[in-house]
Amino acid sequence: MTIFHERFSTAEVAQAAGMSLNALQNWLKRDLLLVGNGDSPAVEGGGRGITRRFGFRTVMETAVAQALSSENGIALDAAFQAARVFAYSNRSDYEAYSSGRIAGLPWHHEDARSFLIVAPGGILILKDSKDFLGLVRAELENASRFVILDLRQVFELVCERLEIDASAVLDAAYPSFCRLAATDI
Repeated sequence: MTIFHERFSTAEVAQAAGMSLNALQNWLKRDLLLVGNGDSPAVEGGGRGITRRFGFRTVMETAVAQALSSENGIALDAAFQAARVFAYSNRSDYEAYSSGRIAGLPWHHEDARSFLIVAPGGILILKDSKDFLGLVRAELENASRFVILDLRQVFELVCERLEIDASAVLDAAYPSFCRLAATDI
């Protein structure tokens, strides 16, 4: 069973994203979250007296949008657009010079740090590199301003708040990076 089979309550999603329950409920009423996309239905319930349950990709979409909008001043619609790219897409047109990332997760912690770059001209997900700034400027048509969000840091904070072992999640998702090979047993 992977993290993508887990379901989380509205209160857990708000806690994981570092926001109030009222703010999250406001976002839900405004249909800002892209629920139901990805590996399986992201929301279950939601009727009167029925508890909503969300998938992990929706948790990450919420946490990334919250980090971009409240901590970095990105407009809410742009924050959600960027958060959706991370949470629900692993298309290479958003991931310059790298691939193999699982939607909703950063790259494995032994591979590289994962960054979400949001600029007026576009959205980009990058691994860190020696020419990081050059890659960003080249891919985003020499954008003069942009926000860089450390996706691994957001992921680790979400996992900490949900009392989930972030390393174990990434090891299960990217088994080729596990330190202990079967031959070492």
